[in-house]
Amino acid sequence: MERRLWVHTKGSNLYPNLYTILVGPPGVGKSAVLSQVERFLRAVPDIHVAPSSVSAASLVDSLVLANRKIIRPNEFPSFVQFHYLTAVASELGVFLPVYDPLFMNSLTKFYDGEHYEERRRTGKVNHLKIEHPHLSIIGGTTPSYLNSFLPEGGWDQGFTSRTIFVYSGEPVFTEIFGDESQYSELEKLYLDLLHDLKSIGGLYGKFSWSKEAALAITEWNRAGLPPVPEHNKLTHYNSRRLAHAIKLCMVASISRSNELVIELEDYQRALDWLLVTEINIVDIFHSMGVSGDSAAIDDCWDFIFRMHTKEKKPISEHRVVNFLRNKVPSHNIMKVIEIMTRSGIIKLEMVSGMNAYIPAPKA
Repeated sequence: MERRLWVHTKGSNLYPNLYTILVGPPGVGKSAVLSQVERFLRAVPDIHVAPSSVSAASLVDSLVLANRKIIRPNEFPSFVQFHYLTAVASELGVFLPVYDPLFMNSLTKFYDGEHYEERRRTGKVNHLKIEHPHLSIIGGTTPSYLNSFLPEGGWDQGFTSRTIFVYSGEPVFTEIFGDESQYSELEKLYLDLLHDLKSIGGLYGKFSWSKEAALAITEWNRAGLPPVPEHNKLTHYNSRRLAHAIKLCMVASISRSNELVIELEDYQRALDWLLVTEINIVDIFHSMGVSGDSAAIDDCWDFIFRMHTKEKKPISEHRVVNFLRNKVPSHNIMKVIEIMTRSGIIKLEMVSGMNAYIPAPKA
């Protein structure tokens, strides 16, 4: 939809670009989905797809090249120009290898579609202006990468508040060879979907709201957008939930018809997408926690369990400390042992007046 379709809210246009990141452990099918997304995008004429790996400067250069000019004879305006780029990052770590504040701030600005201007000095001063730059991102990553990528306070920044994180931890079963009789059906489905995407790619204009849809989203907004996610990492995301919902309403409407009317069913569908996603997003934070001390606790329990199984006696504290000193900072060693004891993961026993430990059954 780029900047060709929009809704008018609060005195300005809201465009349907999204930052969407699929999150899950390896093997759940993120790359399989994203490869199909990229296949579709590259088959639609005039869609500009970003390189897999970019810097802040090269992203700006790619946006400059992603120039879109639309001529509409006998319409107003008759000529429309903007710069729109879509990034498909099947591995977010390739697109965003490190947390660079300059790069992240650029992503925030390009999400909002504001005027962009910069001066570069490379032997001579280059004055660069981009009118109406806009960016969409769909990518995939693991919770552990998010944990290592985002700095302390990263969830309070502009990029994460503008991003919809879609989590699944369940792998999808697929047959090794598949059913050859379905290949022709799948290819026909692909061609039908591609036809629809090309049709959407030729549309231009403002969405209108049916009375029922406008009333429903107005009442939801007045009620405080319930249910509001309560996790502290989502505080800044919550301030953008209404905008996310409106964008998803446009997506739901255009996937149903080319009429550019948001009906009640489109609003209900969009809200369902958003709320289901928000229920599951907390699982990302739970999965991200399996690192640092949490990983050391699991490794330590495994060490005590194996030694106890082999030797049939409690494992002395000095051996546990020696094991942990290569896993966590020295000041955290006794804290990890205390957490394991208090949580019942291991049990303390006294052997010759010295602390020793045995493993408790682990669920």
